[in-house]
Amino acid sequence: MENRQVQSIYVNLIKASQNVQKGLFEICREENIKVNDFLVLGALYQWGAQSILSISKNVLIKSGSMTNIIDELEKKELIYRTPSKEDRRVILIDLTEEGYKQAEKLYNAELEMFARMFEKASKKTLDNAPSELRELRDVSDAFVEENGFKY
Repeated sequence: MENRQVQSIYVNLIKASQNVQKGLFEICREENIKVNDFLVLGALYQWGAQSILSISKNVLIKSGSMTNIIDELEKKELIYRTPSKEDRRVILIDLTEEGYKQAEKLYNAELEMFARMFEKASKKTLDNAPSELRELRDVSDAFVEENGFKY
């Protein structure tokens, strides 16, 4: 692969990622919610009950910070803790009814914002983007794992 091609991929991925982040920050500002709370609620909404470690890995928040985030969301009655049926040593985090409503509202706002953000892209780009981005993610995940990179 040529250096120009590598640089172009890198720069465009970074800039697109920054724009997505700006959109997420705007939703959080409008909804008066912290970004990390938004990410945790979103993970629970999309994937259901999870351990703190699993949530931490899914949203890229260090596990040490997760306890405080979980405590705050629990105080707001948006989540609750329950022992795992498979392993009683594991505590699962799940959404309360109010947490589900809040997460659904945030998720819909997120989808609407991204639809608006990308609406001017060509149909071909939008059709190909999921598989091409997934391939880039998969090869970069493998590279990171093979080289022992840490977050």
